Amino acid sequence: MQLRRASTGELFTLARCAVVGTGGEARIFDIGRDGLAAKIYHEATADHAAKLGAMLAHPPDDPMAAQGYVSIAWPCDLVQAADESHQVLGYLMPLVTEHHPSIGFYNPHVRRQQRPLAHYRYLVRIARNLAAVVRSVHERGYVIGDFNESNLLVSEKALVTLVDTDSFQVPDPVTGKIYRCRVGRPEFTPPELQGRTFADVDRSVEHDRFGLAVLLFQLLMEGTHPFAGRFTGAGDPPTYEARIAAGHFPYGADKATPYEPMPWAPPIEMLPAALRQMFLRCFEEGHRQPALRPDAAAWFEALDQTEHSLTTCSINEQHRFSPHLTICPWCERTRRLGGSDPFPSRRAVQAGEHLPPPTPVADRAATARRSARPAPPQPEPWRFLRFAWVAAPLLVLALAGWFWWKREPGPMRNPFIPRTGSGRTWATGQSSAPSAAASLPDIVTPAPRALALGQTWTNSLGMVFAPVSGASVWFSIWETRLQDYQAFTQATRVSWPTPEFAQGPTHPAVNVSWEDVQSFCGWLTHRERTARILRPELSYRLPNDGEWSLAVGLAHETGATPQAKDLKIKDVYPWGSQWPPPPGAGNYDPSLRVDPYEHTAPVGSFPPNQFGLYDLGGNVWEWCQDCYDASQKTRVLRGGSWYHPRREDLASARRFGRNPSLGSDLFGFRVVLEGGAISSE
Repeated sequence: MQLRRASTGELFTLARCAVVGTGGEARIFDIGRDGLAAKIYHEATADHAAKLGAMLAHPPDDPMAAQGYVSIAWPCDLVQAADESHQVLGYLMPLVTEHHPSIGFYNPHVRRQQRPLAHYRYLVRIARNLAAVVRSVHERGYVIGDFNESNLLVSEKALVTLVDTDSFQVPDPVTGKIYRCRVGRPEFTPPELQGRTFADVDRSVEHDRFGLAVLLFQLLMEGTHPFAGRFTGAGDPPTYEARIAAGHFPYGADKATPYEPMPWAPPIEMLPAALRQMFLRCFEEGHRQPALRPDAAAWFEALDQTEHSLTTCSINEQHRFSPHLTICPWCERTRRLGGSDPFPSRRAVQAGEHLPPPTPVADRAATARRSARPAPPQPEPWRFLRFAWVAAPLLVLALAGWFWWKREPGPMRNPFIPRTGSGRTWATGQSSAPSAAASLPDIVTPAPRALALGQTWTNSLGMVFAPVSGASVWFSIWETRLQDYQAFTQATRVSWPTPEFAQGPTHPAVNVSWEDVQSFCGWLTHRERTARILRPELSYRLPNDGEWSLAVGLAHETGATPQAKDLKIKDVYPWGSQWPPPPGAGNYDPSLRVDPYEHTAPVGSFPPNQFGLYDLGGNVWEWCQDCYDASQKTRVLRGGSWYHPRREDLASARRFGRNPSLGSDLFGFRVVLEGGAISSE
């Protein structure tokens, strides 16, 4: 693709392999020089061109410009078509590298794995730097609008960068026109805008102050959303949107609020009094009077003072906390979490003690010790007869054992359900079973028999597998459920963050990274081989990108990598070719009005496809085994989720790459079984 740089007329070429990011509205390319990236819209309009022109004419002051760092990825030039039309197709901006989404820093599960030596002062520094950048944006009259963790990137040095700046609300001082921010996440949206259509609203800095406070609260409170709480009222827990609209801040002074702080969340009392008061002003007093919400400058001052006042724990040098506390809150939190330290010590990190225990694997055959061989005795005639007398029965027993092992066993009682009276419990190594988990199947048919007959097969967790035409593996007919993954976490004592919305045992497991899935598959394979439900040649794994395409009905795709195949086939969806999706097509964003679910739905809630597979569109994005592109730094996700409404994101050919250590409440997975006879029907 050949394009023109508007300010100089210079021509340059973008290669498809240079894509570094893809969204519903545009793609981002590394142009390979000058430290710049190009954002090219899928459907560029005159409104895009006018808005970008206003942004170029009036850029905000970057608070880190003097240090040579970019904290606001602002447009720096227009990108035009190379032909005589000179149509604006996008813009150039600084290329942001070596940065990561902020959730990887404030989520304790991800942080322990990826950057275990990042302590609390590091998080306070991120929050302070964010406030400084937002202050600069507001001083120029811009409103961010779409506040969320994905638009905030963080470096290993706690420096922050705001991205997707072309979605900001932009006033044009020359024409007086306001280019509105048309997008936003409900959980970052203030009460006065809940339920409003963003395209019809002129936003203000008071609206931004709410979103800023939500993100600061998550940074300082271990990823806890400020409106997350245990519902004490009757009926189903309300959504975040309803809680925000009602002003039900669980940490506020209003005793009538029907919520209590989440039991696993840090106590708000660990924050200095100044910060606690500012959160109350934003979420409680600012509920009716938005002007009372603290601005970015006030947050910067308070966070700067907090950072410089933190003290160090005498037991763990990585524990930093406010000096108003008499005991270390992180030591206390480690005890509450059963030894899972949010900020492990350097010694623990060096010893690998900060990571969850490894997945159990089969014991390797031990190397036999060789003893000194004595001198061979003189042969005696009776020795051979004695040897034959002893060896013959052993040989018969060995042959019988071999035939017994190779036999095709019939249905068996599930060996992982110990009997306790008349009821059934989970065989997890724990004294009691999770109350939310469904029962395991009583009878299990070993896999080889079902695979040879080309039938569906149910494993020891109740996961059902079916063949897919053209694929050499068997697919789980639904996404891995909470009850399935909970069996793994209970058996291995692996920590697992719960989502900030209610789920039942048959909802898909979320907040699971690609790396977590590898541990799950290894555990389940070992468990069922040991019980002789699986033969040694059978194993569980994630489907690769090509197998997932066969399962969703895309038999013919071209491209060397999943990235190259992305959206090559357009306007084909798991439900057909029409747009928008018909009612009952799957669990998608509520704005599409096709299903009754606010977040995840129980697996199998919608009709299956031609192979009997459910939810290949919607519910959760599903991890695949492959790397997304040639860099081999990210892994593939397919299928859309309950949160995504954009047409491109719901296409069957849509895929994108994410860090394999990253978990999200939008990500889940389904597994496949490989190594057995596969029916082609």
